[in-house]
Amino acid sequence: MKRKNLCWIIAIVVGLWFCTSCLTTTTQVQPEKRFYPAETELYPAIYGAIAATFPNASFTQIDFYNNRYTISGITGETKNPSGEFGIGALETWYIGYDLNITLLPSGEIVPSYDNIYVFKLDSTGQNVSTSQRMNNFGKYDYAKDVNRITALMLEIANDSSLFEKSKKLAMNDIRFVYTIVKKFSTVAFNDFINNYAKGSVFNVKGTVYEIGEANRQINGKLYKYVITIVRGVASDRMSSGFYPQPLTDYIYCRYYTNDNTVIKLNKSDSCTINGILVGAEQGKSEITLYLDLIDRN
Repeated sequence: MKRKNLCWIIAIVVGLWFCTSCLTTTTQVQPEKRFYPAETELYPAIYGAIAATFPNASFTQIDFYNNRYTISGITGETKNPSGEFGIGALETWYIGYDLNITLLPSGEIVPSYDNIYVFKLDSTGQNVSTSQRMNNFGKYDYAKDVNRITALMLEIANDSSLFEKSKKLAMNDIRFVYTIVKKFSTVAFNDFINNYAKGSVFNVKGTVYEIGEANRQINGKLYKYVITIVRGVASDRMSSGFYPQPLTDYIYCRYYTNDNTVIKLNKSDSCTINGILVGAEQGKSEITLYLDLIDRN
């Protein structure tokens, strides 16, 4: 009898220990402290690092001249996201959050996070079936994400070939450029367009708004036609079903060309252009941008 009671006591103690260990929330490991090279532009490194590590994420807020970036759609897989053991604890959940990266004047890269969600996908793997907002990461290793990103940022910053490649890709990404300029003052807007964005090559798919005769000389070449194409950019942002969708922002591209086949286009047709940026204007609201592009041919 005593031996039987002892066995029960051992079983209870082990069970209590197991439950206690499972109910204990893991202490969040902090990312490694890293410093960015002085006198080195930040945007090529952060653009290249995000594109390589989380290609489905998107830049939603950029304070370009103050080196502050917000990236939405950083995602990963986790078990037992709340840090508690219970029904469904061993199922795979996905976690998504906004990552903020700020570069201090000292060169220190400072990460922070916001809007943490856990979610499960439906049987198709395409749509969210269940989602829940979280106050913390539970057992998800957030530091691992940040360390991957910042390590790659430093690798790009210290490799001239990678740096120039990322710089070109960033300025040729119309969504990235739009996110940078959408809240600029006139002074900041003109400085950015003239010193960073001019010469970018944009591949734009949108809807024909108007086709007209231009007879305008740009960079020493006379262009006969101008096609105005409208593109909404909100639909291109990260959407996993748990991020609130913003109002649609619009980019109007005025495309100058000598291609006589423009006569075949009608208003509201879908059209794809590939042009070099030669100028830009701010719209009357922060959700409108006008770009002047010339035919690459």
